[in-house]
Amino acid sequence: RPLYDPKASEQARYRALFNRAALLVYGGSGLRLTEGITLRRDKVDPRGFLTVIAKGGVEQVRIAPDEVIAAVQDWVVAYTEWEKHDSPWVFPGKNPAVHLARGAMQTRIRELFKLASIQGAKVHSLRHTVGAQLRALNSDLRDIQDVLGHKDVKTTQLYTQMASEELRSRLPKRNLGIAQRRLM
Repeated sequence: RPLYDPKASEQARYRALFNRAALLVYGGSGLRLTEGITLRRDKVDPRGFLTVIAKGGVEQVRIAPDEVIAAVQDWVVAYTEWEKHDSPWVFPGKNPAVHLARGAMQTRIRELFKLASIQGAKVHSLRHTVGAQLRALNSDLRDIQDVLGHKDVKTTQLYTQMASEELRSRLPKRNLGIAQRRLM
């Protein structure tokens, strides 16, 4: 068996680009699971916006950091080169005419959390993290509401309070400082 297998290396790169794009779509933009898997390639605006189909089938434009846009673009290029065909979806399923299944994305994100020693987390945990991080940065609740696509600011208020508590409970204790460990 050769020491270096270019095909295996390319496959690892391909998988890493998928992982990066998925984590950033959810953890960088705060999309819901379905919003991410149904994201169409033509709805990724390089100026920093994602147009998603939100709850109730309503189309919403969400702000996306440059890192999210770059990760999605890198993944789409890699997918097209690797699979040798286009798909309308950012995250296509086995049949490129259909988007990736909810369970498939949830499973992959859970595998990544497990690799990071974060137990019990799922895609929605990344959404909580976005809200909690924005709140920690003293972002206005209306801005957080826009980022997360909530219709009612009351949802955003509850969400960010929950996110802070959930994030703290899911962090591995080795990442906590001495004072924080005493509180747990």
